[in-house]
Amino acid sequence: MKTRKTLLSLLLGAVLVFSLCAAGGAVAYADGEHPAEAAQTYTMFAMGYAGQIADASQLDGSSAVVLNADGTGSMSFDDESMGIKAWSLEGNQLAITFADGSSLTGILHMDQGVIELNYGYTIYYGREGADTEAYLAPDTRLYALFHSVDQVAGAHLKYALHTDYMDANSLLDVYTKDGIFYSSKTTQVSGYESTTVTFYRDGSVYSLDPEKLTGMFVTSIDPTLLEGSILALDDLFRAVQSRALRTDFTTETRDVDGVSCTVDVYPATDYEPEGAFYFDSEGKLIRYIEGAPVIDTGIDIGESVYTIESIDTAVNESLFDISGYQITA
Repeated sequence: MKTRKTLLSLLLGAVLVFSLCAAGGAVAYADGEHPAEAAQTYTMFAMGYAGQIADASQLDGSSAVVLNADGTGSMSFDDESMGIKAWSLEGNQLAITFADGSSLTGILHMDQGVIELNYGYTIYYGREGADTEAYLAPDTRLYALFHSVDQVAGAHLKYALHTDYMDANSLLDVYTKDGIFYSSKTTQVSGYESTTVTFYRDGSVYSLDPEKLTGMFVTSIDPTLLEGSILALDDLFRAVQSRALRTDFTTETRDVDGVSCTVDVYPATDYEPEGAFYFDSEGKLIRYIEGAPVIDTGIDIGESVYTIESIDTAVNESLFDISGYQITA
């Protein structure tokens, strides 16, 4: 996946620069302890930034840290490698000095077999058999929802959307199965109503008019970019997916139409607005409120309120047959 590979290359490149530039302030750690049980090979399994954690399988690259029993070792990023002159452990604080004199520090969780190295973002490394589940599958309401949706076997989302921008109201029915995506959106704004359908299959996106049975080709998307996450084409589910691995939220209690809800509020980042997810007493997501965009678009968009009717497996596969439409390029 080209975009992910580029991201990983930039991040890992930054690690090399960070390490090399730190040489002037190097600290001699050779006198510290290097217990035999810590002497292992640790392989990158995740990368975290701004409260989000990405599974290494989503990144087209690799990294490893090798700690030898004699206090030496190595650190590699894809085909590049740096020798470790010395490493030591005091409590769970890991200190590494490279062969060129530069240094890094991190945390080694001996009980889990996991190393965390932080460079403004965090790279997670685990030895063979390490307990990584807690890092990749946080015990949160949002992750449980995300994990419960099988996008390959089939999923259906039905919800209403109100946006401050133009005071618009929309009803959406979204279906996906086996790599096909179908989203019907009926919007009412300024006294007018219209229905459009976004349809994706085999790398092509179409905009359809279900009343006139006409449509047009919109764009192409590399199928590998949507592999396993085709519902990212839907705004609501993309909001869930982008925050599913985050744990930097606060929890509040709020009322929705007389119903007391547990609300997980995820703070805004440099790229994403604040997101508040409302769960009822049964743990069902019934509302999502997204704050105004944090990136200036030149338009006062305001917040968006999603009211969820259902997230289930009731897929209407007959909608996937668009052979009756007249499609133009």
